[in-house]
Amino acid sequence: MELSKMVAVVAVVALALLASSPRAALGQSCDTSKFTNLQACLPAATGSGSVTSSCCSAMMAYRSNPSCLCSTLVYAKSQLSSINLNNALAIPKACGYSSYIPSGFTCQGITVPR
Repeated sequence: MELSKMVAVVAVVALALLASSPRAALGQSCDTSKFTNLQACLPAATGSGSVTSSCCSAMMAYRSNPSCLCSTLVYAKSQLSSINLNNALAIPKACGYSSYIPSGFTCQGITVPR
């Protein structure tokens, strides 16, 4: 049950963060209804499992908005310390979505793998 509470908190806080972000002002906000879909990626993000097809399906929602993914993962890590941001940011590459990540794109000072 701790995971479902964390996902709910992520959704609420991400809404607040995104509403005040420059991207939101440009009309490029996150679709917050997709935050809960990232539960399938938790094992890969924590290093306790590998990237699964259900994780990649959930990750597909972020292909065109890596900034949204970054915000989501950073907040999730702040709520669940077992998330390894390096592992989490490697998921798009493992899913074959590297071409959607801009060259040199960073999240919290970490260059997202392409």
